Amino acid sequence: MATLCHLHGWKLRNEARRVFDAIIFSNELDLLEVRWGELNPYVTKFIILESNATFTGLPKALTFASNRERFSFFEDKIVYGFLPGELAYEGQRVSPFSVEAHHRVSMNRLISSSGISDGDLLIVADTDEIPSRNTIKLLQWCDGLPPVLHLDMKKYLYSFEFPTDPTWKATSHVYNQHTHYMHSRQTDLVLSDTGWHCSFCFKYLSEFVVKMTAYSHADRVKKKHHLDHSRIQEKICNGDDLYDMLPEEYSFKNLIGKMGSIPRTASAVHLPTYLIENTEKFRFLLPGGLIKAGFGGERDPTTVVPNCTARPLSSKKFLLADQLLSPSEDLTSAVLRRPYDRGYLINHDLQSTIWSHIFSSLLHITPSSSSLLLTEPLFNLPSIQRATDEIVFEEFNFKSLFVSDSPSLVHLYEASRRPYDVVSKAQCSLVVDIGFSFAHAAPVLQNFTVNYGVKRMDLGGKALTNYLKELVSYRSINVMDETFLMDDVKEKLCFVSTDVARDLQIARRRGSDNHFRCTYVLPDGINHTKGFIKDPTEAQRYLSLSENGELPHSEETDEADQTDAKSISSERSKIDLTKNEFSLSNERFLVPEMIFRPADLGMNQAGLAECIVRAVNSCHPYLHPVLYESIILTGGSTLFPGFAKRLENELRPLVPDAYQVKISTQEDPILGVWRGGSLLASSPDFEEMCVTKSEYEELGSSRCRRRFFH
Repeated sequence: MATLCHLHGWKLRNEARRVFDAIIFSNELDLLEVRWGELNPYVTKFIILESNATFTGLPKALTFASNRERFSFFEDKIVYGFLPGELAYEGQRVSPFSVEAHHRVSMNRLISSSGISDGDLLIVADTDEIPSRNTIKLLQWCDGLPPVLHLDMKKYLYSFEFPTDPTWKATSHVYNQHTHYMHSRQTDLVLSDTGWHCSFCFKYLSEFVVKMTAYSHADRVKKKHHLDHSRIQEKICNGDDLYDMLPEEYSFKNLIGKMGSIPRTASAVHLPTYLIENTEKFRFLLPGGLIKAGFGGERDPTTVVPNCTARPLSSKKFLLADQLLSPSEDLTSAVLRRPYDRGYLINHDLQSTIWSHIFSSLLHITPSSSSLLLTEPLFNLPSIQRATDEIVFEEFNFKSLFVSDSPSLVHLYEASRRPYDVVSKAQCSLVVDIGFSFAHAAPVLQNFTVNYGVKRMDLGGKALTNYLKELVSYRSINVMDETFLMDDVKEKLCFVSTDVARDLQIARRRGSDNHFRCTYVLPDGINHTKGFIKDPTEAQRYLSLSENGELPHSEETDEADQTDAKSISSERSKIDLTKNEFSLSNERFLVPEMIFRPADLGMNQAGLAECIVRAVNSCHPYLHPVLYESIILTGGSTLFPGFAKRLENELRPLVPDAYQVKISTQEDPILGVWRGGSLLASSPDFEEMCVTKSEYEELGSSRCRRRFFH
């Protein structure tokens, strides 16, 4: 601690300061428990003020008082105050900011009566602004603190899955008689990375409504439908703005950064300790793709279906799995529900429903006489592992279970497919998996993933689709609700640029000189239920570009292919869909560019090449040349044309000249993991590797999981 104090320009105290934590409480019971659980080891008194009216004059239940027994563990530290609220009668308006100011005056009186003394540490923050334990420990043990210090916190919206811009309004005070409870800028001194601000982080939709109508900015609720529960649920699940304020009501300076859905994070690292220790209780605060299912020993899965359900606008019921792939289904603006989010299981009931449909209707198996091989994300949370085991053994009654991760299965398949390659001879590879939710660079040795060397990017196919939706919505037509449609656009039209500066210049050209411009026609719901490329030949022109960005003057093109391409689009071109289409130009390569330059979009992450180098450097130096020579690309997002070439161009300057860089893409990056699993499941030793149901019942999930070494 002496070193930490010295690094901040302070000195170590002989004894720790007393710490008083003061909040004005509304209805955030869950966040209050996380906050107090996080701070309890270091806080002397928890000061809490509650009123029977909101800042906008609406009657409010005394939520804390009626649930005080929930916080009995902190009872000896609680200093509770009640403030009679100012109710707004019919036709009367109450100024929320003046009411809030009155609350802060009352809080000053409550603080002074709490037993606080000069020199004690006072933390002033809203309930959803949670300082970390390390921050409090630093501040209470260091001498020389400024009288007032702002605490810069990572901000999240709806849960710890949606990070936004940091906030600094929370403050620490070295208490004296002039200290006042304020929640505004008081100094230019800011201590960075001090905790978490989780705004609108509720479990129930009714709590969102209370927050939206009760706090100081309730004037943003401009339309009645803003408070509709189904709308709120859709917004928070997608990370969209609750008030529909984007883009017209934000300044242009922040427009691009705030437009559309909030980029997600899958990381559960550096979250409140109390939250991680109680993940089962607070799963809704924690930070999904295709299911490939089939039988061991087969080369391809029996079925590949979306791991989600969707309700089309024309239907009252949700479709699931293979039903979503029907060509007759119009999924325009369909409402989506996913059991997995960012690779983590968040809806057990929904996942059980989808699995049940697959097992009974598609695979026609009897679980009680079958063994299951299941893949899960790296560093899966123990609480989610236990929940998964419960579904497998207790709900479906499977005979046995083996759990693996994607990189080890990819390595296994590639080593068996290429017996004379370095991957097989050295039994070592670096698997780069860019999937639905995130990207991993994972070293694999002897068929085991080297966990300490794994590096993750919180970026995957879903984030790319969301970014494409934002670009098209901002420039052409609102497609923010068209997930299935924009997935199709991304997969058919996007590519990776090997020279971004050159391609940006080409994209600025007009007319036919812009070799990237192409048109995508939206479904009309009558003649076409799926979108399509208006001119496939036009969309492929970029493949013939020379290094200077020009098309060859004499193109030798097979006339039969030209005839086929024209015949495919001739009928569609006759249809007047001018008002039901949009054009793409630089969007086609700017979207995949996120993988290599996430910082350009404000994401505090390194690009893929840097991620790979960090993964290799985490391993023993003897492995470095082998890892660089055996990079395997897998996952749907590696299918973009030009991906491998661009990655090699980015990686070569970062790798020592003495090492070779060899990048190979799986023959089918989408099915690569499944094929590795099929190979493992058909091996003679597979049954011995599995955990049986009787072992699960006798030993429990945690001890059984040790068998899987991850």
